[in-house]
Amino acid sequence: MRVNGVEEPMQRESVQTVSADVNFATSRFPNYRISANDRIVDPKESPDLPSMKDIVARETAQLLEQQKRLSVKDLASKFEKGLAAAAKLSAE
Repeated sequence: MRVNGVEEPMQRESVQTVSADVNFATSRFPNYRISANDRIVDPKESPDLPSMKDIVARETAQLLEQQKRLSVKDLASKFEKGLAAAAKLSAE
């Protein structure tokens, strides 16, 4: 390998080869799911887990509810400021 005009040997220690006579148990990637608490779960062992679509829908509903609560809090704060300003004007 040539880097900046200097030839360096490749590091063969970092690359490990697999023998051609190795037999793997399966030729496809294993199926698994990630649960709501970020754990890897085998779907055969626990089919009662909610689907990713259900989890996303539930979390979206929670975020919308949280946004509503924040907007009500903001409205209450603005109302109190307006009420204080009206009380100050009426006192004058």
